[in-house]
Amino acid sequence: MAATPLFSHMLDPEIDRTFARLCVDVEHALLPGLVNDVEQHVAQAREALAVNEFLDVAMADKVASLLVGLINKIGKYPQEKQKLIVGAARYFIRNHDAQDDMRSLLGFDDDVAVLNYVLTELGHADMRIQL
Repeated sequence: MAATPLFSHMLDPEIDRTFARLCVDVEHALLPGLVNDVEQHVAQAREALAVNEFLDVAMADKVASLLVGLINKIGKYPQEKQKLIVGAARYFIRNHDAQDDMRSLLGFDDDVAVLNYVLTELGHADMRIQL
């Protein structure tokens, strides 16, 4: 029997399950640390260019920029939507998710899929990243 997506048909079931586990309440005092983790992940991607010249660091920058913007305005969203933002950020900073961010040519595509889902849920479909 196939696994039912937890959030949306927009996400691959494996990505969906991982993302769902990462969507949690977070104390607002911890948000600066989450922003730092997002920025550190992009810095690691830049360093990984030394071993993987095909790494799409520009895509990582776009994802990180949108995530930081959402985190900085998280208070304007209801609690359930805040969890989606936290989940997307936590998914992004995971190196070993559906696609290894630092080793795979498509490493950030799953992160984009998660972010695009969240942007749609937040009413910002116009901000979605095109793959």
